[in-house]
Amino acid sequence: KSLFLCTFRECGAYAVLFRARITSGVVSSFSLILSCVVSMTAPTLVLLSFLVAVSCGHFTNNEVVQTIVADTHILRVDAEVTIDVPDVVSGNYHYTVDPDIYGHLSFIEAKDDSGIPLAIENLGQISNKPTFSISVPNKNSNKSVTFTVSSFFTRMLKPKPAQIFQADKQFVELVVNLAYYSAYSTKRVTSTVILSAGEVLFYSSDVQPVKRSASKIKYGPFENLPPFHEQMARFNYENSSPFLVVTNLERTIEVSHWGNIAVENKISMKHYGAKLIGSFSRLDYQRGIGHKTSVASIKAVLPASARDIYYRDEIGNISTSNVRSLYDSVEVELAPRFPLFGGWKTFFIFGYSIPAHESLYRKGDHFGLKMSFVDYLYENQLIDEMTLRIVLPETVSNVRLEAPFEVKRLPDEVLKTYLDTSGRTVLVIQKTNLVEGHIQDFVVYYDFSMMSMFREPAMVIAAFLLLFTAVIIYARLDFSLSEDQITELQQRVQASVDEVLNLHNQRSAIYQTYEDVISNYKANKDTDRFKAEQRKVEAEYRAISQKITALQTKLREFWVEGADKIGELQQLDQEYHGLLNKGFALAESAIIGKISKPQYQTEDSNLSSKKVGLIEKMEAIAESL
Repeated sequence: KSLFLCTFRECGAYAVLFRARITSGVVSSFSLILSCVVSMTAPTLVLLSFLVAVSCGHFTNNEVVQTIVADTHILRVDAEVTIDVPDVVSGNYHYTVDPDIYGHLSFIEAKDDSGIPLAIENLGQISNKPTFSISVPNKNSNKSVTFTVSSFFTRMLKPKPAQIFQADKQFVELVVNLAYYSAYSTKRVTSTVILSAGEVLFYSSDVQPVKRSASKIKYGPFENLPPFHEQMARFNYENSSPFLVVTNLERTIEVSHWGNIAVENKISMKHYGAKLIGSFSRLDYQRGIGHKTSVASIKAVLPASARDIYYRDEIGNISTSNVRSLYDSVEVELAPRFPLFGGWKTFFIFGYSIPAHESLYRKGDHFGLKMSFVDYLYENQLIDEMTLRIVLPETVSNVRLEAPFEVKRLPDEVLKTYLDTSGRTVLVIQKTNLVEGHIQDFVVYYDFSMMSMFREPAMVIAAFLLLFTAVIIYARLDFSLSEDQITELQQRVQASVDEVLNLHNQRSAIYQTYEDVISNYKANKDTDRFKAEQRKVEAEYRAISQKITALQTKLREFWVEGADKIGELQQLDQEYHGLLNKGFALAESAIIGKISKPQYQTEDSNLSSKKVGLIEKMEAIAESL
């Protein structure tokens, strides 16, 4: 105890300095150590040597078996590492990724020789090299420890040639480091590159020793390699696996405490393999030409309880899908409207529902939602960008997110749907460069009062109650207005006047009929027909005149002045009717020869003049009405 107190009093910041992670082989770090040692006393040096040994974690890579799997569009590197662990070391192993390919790294995991996952942490950049910390299993009985690190890299394979015709094969180029890129020295490394079945145009045969067996190419062993050693190799080979990528995925999970969780995926997908040039022939495609380099369908795997599955795009429902229920999952085969060749893209919406009790857990007013961060959409899936929205019920509080890996959480949004007042809380999470390894569960914790579930039904009941109450009140109230006698009287008078004027117009038409009867009689000289037509017209005339007289009597009760004007109209009509009768008699006298033709013409002209005068007077009275 006194040794530690003395040391920290004397060296101060130096003790903190050596807590930094120092890896073997970094000469500059040890130069710094030596420069600090000069000013330290003996007790300080004792503790310093202990700190250096512990903090450096001086491991040695005794045996590394590296398998580089490049048979799909995703590159997987499995490194089985056997290390020698010094007695004083039981800390973390630093796994370093080549900075040149770190931007392609999508997922990394570590397991011991029994397959048990090991804790792995991203330490960021150490000496400008991306570094991960792996918890080395502590085995006191054996100084040698074996574990496996699996790294997944995306977009490492480049189509070469970049453009092909429909009938051509797809070839890709891969440049990879055969050595084990590590911060520690390595005694022995063996690397095996597994290519896809097919033609191999080129592989680096100048790196020795090398042995090829079909699609497997084994390099090494390489011995006594220094830290951060590189041995690059290039491969150009046939790779017909689907180079599919989801360029953008918008995933929405909507939670309902009424027993349902709705999941919807809006997927923008692209084939990023060798671009198709030339025309596309559907006939050749049906004959099998181009099947290897294209994608006709994908197979998604959903939870076994998935239901209400739908598959559509901007046009509408896509019927080219097939659902198969298995014991522990539901397989959905999704076929786009057209096969995807290199450079082609498509968009569709894929959704389903699951029972809430399978993913939602409750303890009092505390809830936990545990679901998969992303669905299994297709084999060897790759997602460039993903946005996950988790829609929680209204009035939730104390929302917490536990993600299985590092994600970017954006500010929460508010979604207002049916019967919402304040809106629902929406968690917005973003993640880029996802592969199948990211199909892991997240957990969202929140508080929610069960009484809030009855708020919206109560709102509906209250709304209907108010509606029915309003209808009852409306039915029992009298909203009729008081009668306006003057207005009603005016309307009755106007109706009677309109009817009188209408009858007068009909009578004026009968006047013209009188004239037509006289003209026909003068033309055909048929006395019997003339008498019959005269009686018919006279009957119509009398009927109309009687109606006008009745309306005049009725109108006198309300409007005396108007009734007097109608009386004048009737008197003028009687005079006009008398002139018509004189015209009948004059025409008859002319036909039978009682008067001469010149005398008839003179008398008829006088009658016409009188008729015109009477018509003008009657029109004036009608206008005044």
